[in-house]
Amino acid sequence: MIPSNPKAKEMASKRKKIILFFGLIIILTGAFAIKKLFFTDSIFDRQLYSLSQEINQSTPIMIDENIRLERTSVKRGEIFVYHYTLVNMEKGKFEENELKEFFREQILDNIKNNPDLKYFKENQASMVYDYKDKNMESLFELRFTPKDYN
Repeated sequence: MIPSNPKAKEMASKRKKIILFFGLIIILTGAFAIKKLFFTDSIFDRQLYSLSQEINQSTPIMIDENIRLERTSVKRGEIFVYHYTLVNMEKGKFEENELKEFFREQILDNIKNNPDLKYFKENQASMVYDYKDKNMESLFELRFTPKDYN
């Protein structure tokens, strides 16, 4: 029943606004709680973020005469990403697949045998190596999961 009295209409409008306001608060609180319960970074993810920030204070840094580490980053799910530039290479002017396979073998051997990466392996971290050419064009990405290095 719609009130015909202007004062009653105003009160009904205020009630609707109050109900809408409290409903919105309940929905937002629920969404925040769900986010906290299901989408919070793990302790190890937070440690990886900290490590990435520490490394990034020293980047970019030349690894050798052909490779520069631009920065590192972390993806949720315990994934550490190294972003490299091949400073003397240009996309399309070399055999990408051969270089990719060469790097894959070298990096996997390093992951398996380098004691500095023990912490990553103990915590089942994945590592991603992202390569760009001298013009910052994407070349390839190498992913290593615990299945690869265990």
